[in-house]
Amino acid sequence: MEMVGIIWPFGANFKKFHADPGIPNEDKMQYLVQVVEEGSKAERLVQSFPATASNYPKAIQQLQERFGRDDLLVQIYVRDLLSMVMRNATTGRMTSWKES
Repeated sequence: MEMVGIIWPFGANFKKFHADPGIPNEDKMQYLVQVVEEGSKAERLVQSFPATASNYPKAIQQLQERFGRDDLLVQIYVRDLLSMVMRNATTGRMTSWKES
């Protein structure tokens, strides 16, 4: 199961862990439970599965379907960027890139 396009806060470290065939799925599931952000939708999704080796691939698949869609991520990032620009424009706090 390849993890293409997933941008999770813990993504880089987790991808290495996920790709290691020497680590049992049970350990991967325990690690996944530990690294998801507390109180997040991802945490609720992961915790909806009992922490067993057989549920690890299921949890990963659900995370990919829910949070791994590049098209949605681009829309979210563009919306957030535009929101910041509009907020700065209305408050008059526009600074140049050189000033920051």
